[in-house]
Amino acid sequence: MRRYNQRLYRVAWAIVRNAADAEGVIQDTYLRAYANLSQFAGHARFATWLTRIAVHEALPRSRKARRQIQMPVDRNGEEREF
Repeated sequence: MRRYNQRLYRVAWAIVRNAADAEGVIQDTYLRAYANLSQFAGHARFATWLTRIAVHEALPRSRKARRQIQMPVDRNGEEREF
């Protein structure tokens, strides 16, 4: 794991642009890789396989963050109604 942490963090952070989310992506990547280790065919390097898993974990998080809409607030910090 130590061998791939920096690589996976860079890839995840480049997509989600958030340190906490990038760390979550890395954790989910390792869990998914362990659960699907039997599917690793060896056609590519193991690092490449892990990186693709990380990308597939990070993209939905990035999309979800972009979809969240900020509600306008008034001067008192309360949400305004439309």
